[in-house]
Amino acid sequence: MFSKLVTPIAPLRRLAERFSLWGVWVFALIALYVRFQAALPFWKSGLTKWQGDTVLQKLGGFELSSSVAYLFEHEYKIRQFGGEISLPFPEVLGPLAALGEVWLSVLVFLGLFTRIGALGLFGMTVVIQLVYPEGFFWLHASWFALLILVLMMGPGRISLDWILARMTGATRASPA
Repeated sequence: MFSKLVTPIAPLRRLAERFSLWGVWVFALIALYVRFQAALPFWKSGLTKWQGDTVLQKLGGFELSSSVAYLFEHEYKIRQFGGEISLPFPEVLGPLAALGEVWLSVLVFLGLFTRIGALGLFGMTVVIQLVYPEGFFWLHASWFALLILVLMMGPGRISLDWILARMTGATRASPA
């Protein structure tokens, strides 16, 4: 008699399971979109700092554009409290920033060591905010928000982190 009472609930349970699975994949697509949007401005900026006509030439040649040295020596200055302070070691920071913009954005987009990559891009955004404080509300705030989402949500199911976690039997890399 009890089984007859439970039977009408079974279709509802199956429906709930389908919506639950659907929600997981919707979240995974949202996480992928957020990662892409967070990484894209850094990727584009990073590519401008390398010599070459194509992406492969830029990434394979490892030859910095001549503008990088100029920008880090003369343009990029911390502008806070009414003064300007030059960034230290421009000959080191220029190449590091150029590498970081490209490779950290690749890590974030692919979802490989995602939170480490997002933390690096977040740090770059802090420095960019110090250099261009007037850009906070029209640009930098959105970068901060997207990177905070990546740091909090993790990479999601459509990521190399998730695949590696499944292959190694580790605990989930993110809520999805």
